[in-house]
Amino acid sequence: MTLNDYSQFDPRKVDLKAFSKEQWAAIALYREARSQQRKLQMSAVFLAVIVAGVAGMSGMFSEIDHTDPAFFSSPWIRYGIPGLGIFFAVAAVALSFVIVVRAKAFMREWRVPEDLIKVLDRYPTEKM
Repeated sequence: MTLNDYSQFDPRKVDLKAFSKEQWAAIALYREARSQQRKLQMSAVFLAVIVAGVAGMSGMFSEIDHTDPAFFSSPWIRYGIPGLGIFFAVAAVALSFVIVVRAKAFMREWRVPEDLIKVLDRYPTEKM
């Protein structure tokens, strides 16, 4: 942990050398969950932008050449694909929150001090 992290809690209350293997594993799991949360959320935003762009372009093609091919006018293509993309984006964001909440519960289960949990919430990607 960095010096800035240590300033957020009283080290006299927490003996880091006395932590068990399970407590260190819970801390590592939480930190990994936070990094995966960011990746999942960025992937969800990227997916939503791509799907919106593809849906917008498919409607644009029929306006450019004044044709309305059955493929693009199909409700499955016009509404189904963007809806499916939005569903997966929302599912990825929800999954990212579930992963972090479960990892935090795992830390509490192994009795990691609350002061340290608050520090890890504030600085989730600092190297230990």
